[in-house]
Amino acid sequence: MRKLVFLVWASLSFGQAQAGDLSWYLWQDVEGIDFGGFVTDLRAVKVIASEDGKDKRIVYGDKQGQIHVVRFEKDRFQDEWTSPTLRSAIAEIFIADVNVDDEVEIVAYTELGDIVFYRSSDYKLIWRSTQDDYASIAAMTLENIDD
Repeated sequence: MRKLVFLVWASLSFGQAQAGDLSWYLWQDVEGIDFGGFVTDLRAVKVIASEDGKDKRIVYGDKQGQIHVVRFEKDRFQDEWTSPTLRSAIAEIFIADVNVDDEVEIVAYTELGDIVFYRSSDYKLIWRSTQDDYASIAAMTLENIDD
């Protein structure tokens, strides 16, 4: 909390922000950033939304190595699920149908080499790498290479 207060104070003190001007925070005037720099631009935050738009969930990873899901209910997002802790901070999260079962999965990895796949409907672990599979992971992408 002290860091946040300091950053706000520093921004206002050094003339970087004007009262009532939130564009510095939302990045809404920056071309090439979708939705004003919101969820879709963050690597460890993704959205799961039903086709009709009524069911909305945000999936995000934290520095402690946990994946969190919050669901929009009763006009606000409420905690729904938290994963077991991985060995390091969540580097990136993907939402994709990786096993072609017409249901999206939550895929995440850490820089220390953990990879996990969870079913999005009940958050059951589908697959997890072992500790000696990878020493580190710098980046990852999902692709269907065998159809």
